Amino acid sequence: MRIGSYTSGTMPALISLASNKLRLKKGLPLQVWDTEGKYVLLCPYFDEYGHGNSYQEALDDLCLSIEGYYFSLKKRQRKLGKYMAEIWKRMQESLEEIGT
Repeated sequence: MRIGSYTSGTMPALISLASNKLRLKKGLPLQVWDTEGKYVLLCPYFDEYGHGNSYQEALDDLCLSIEGYYFSLKKRQRKLGKYMAEIWKRMQESLEEIGT
């Protein structure tokens, strides 16, 4: 299915979180699906997704989700299991806090 300039399942890049707390250091690939009029965007690098009634809603949801995930992992970083510790490492490599 076609989504804007992307075909469902292709890999556009996330280049901004539109956040006043975090900034991306590099673009991250996304997978995009249009399922029965609902959009799902997956960021495989963080194993995180967003969804919405439009591509923009799904993108906004994904950005909020990544931001929340980052600060949740940061708060618990000394208690993370192996998988979550790897995600936290990826986030530290790819994201930076604004104003810190």
